[in-house]
Amino acid sequence: MNMLHGTAAAPTADLMGDLLSRPDQTGLSVLIVDDEPDVRDELADTLARRDLSVLTAGSAADALRLLAARPDVGALLADIRMPNQDGFELAQAALAGRDAVDALEVVLITGYASPAHGMAAERIGAYGLLPKHTRAAELHALVNGALTSAANRRRAALHPPAPQPAGPSNPVAAAEALLLTLATRSIDAETLATFSRQLRDPLAALVAPNGLASPAQRAGARRLLGLLDELRNLADLEDGRIRTAIAPLSAHALMGGLTRTLDAFELPHRRRLTLQPDATPAFRLDLPHLCRAIELLARHALGDLGGRATADLSLDADGSEARIELCIRPAAPGATAAQQAGADLSITLARRLVAAVGGRLDAWSLAEGGLRARLTLGNA
Repeated sequence: MNMLHGTAAAPTADLMGDLLSRPDQTGLSVLIVDDEPDVRDELADTLARRDLSVLTAGSAADALRLLAARPDVGALLADIRMPNQDGFELAQAALAGRDAVDALEVVLITGYASPAHGMAAERIGAYGLLPKHTRAAELHALVNGALTSAANRRRAALHPPAPQPAGPSNPVAAAEALLLTLATRSIDAETLATFSRQLRDPLAALVAPNGLASPAQRAGARRLLGLLDELRNLADLEDGRIRTAIAPLSAHALMGGLTRTLDAFELPHRRRLTLQPDATPAFRLDLPHLCRAIELLARHALGDLGGRATADLSLDADGSEARIELCIRPAAPGATAAQQAGADLSITLARRLVAAVGGRLDAWSLAEGGLRARLTLGNA
């Protein structure tokens, strides 16, 4: 089966799989669940050869039994289409009632990832969604990121931050935490509007020139007010109160729109456009909202890197879909990346925005700072 650019399948053992490799740096394992033995073995071998701890299961029922017995499983890599219980149902059952000290991240895989799959994955809180033909290096990057996320969440639950000395509270941090919670849950536009009103007045007070907030708090409040507006608009878009601006668009026009978005940030970048022989002359896409998602990602990455960055942008189009890759890195080797507040919030909003217009976005931070993002857009 032509699925991954990997090597021959590793042998599997019993009912719920065996440990195939050494523990990785997180100390956690990934559980692969697929009812097709060849696919399951190839996925396992691909990740095991990259020094990840891998277990396998052939069904959702076996996977749930293994999860109950193995608290070291930090990532679940599950096929969406399986008999009896599909990947979405398995993910929901695995995550239900799970404490933070046993945090688990879910990565879903499928032979064909539709926009509906992307929206469903967002709703259940999946870490990522991948097509089965993903390259081995990309599969490893996403699964390794999921393991790292689970390890960090477990570490934070076991070793919470020490209580801070009594003093003035940080309203920006409190507002940001609430806003991130709202962004990661499916909340209707009317309920969100109520929360928005409760957040907007205290944030606006911080921005006021005669306020007592520090410069850092004023800057943070302005950023959150902008993201609050993004979330309100997103909820209206998902509820149908804002119409999508879908129109026929060539691959060249799509690349032009994305390039102009990066130009607005004065972000030096290289671009590459590849058209397959069967490429459709025009895709039906919502360019304004796609560019807005790219803007959210770029703003996050540039904040993380202090504005000193370069980018690579590529677009590969064929008869069925357009695939966009964006990578923003430090402008110079060894540049120090400053962790930007609101990083998770910006990426979460961008993911939901792309899903709302019928696409899929996977994005993750790079170790040296910046980010890599992949957008897949079907030819609707």
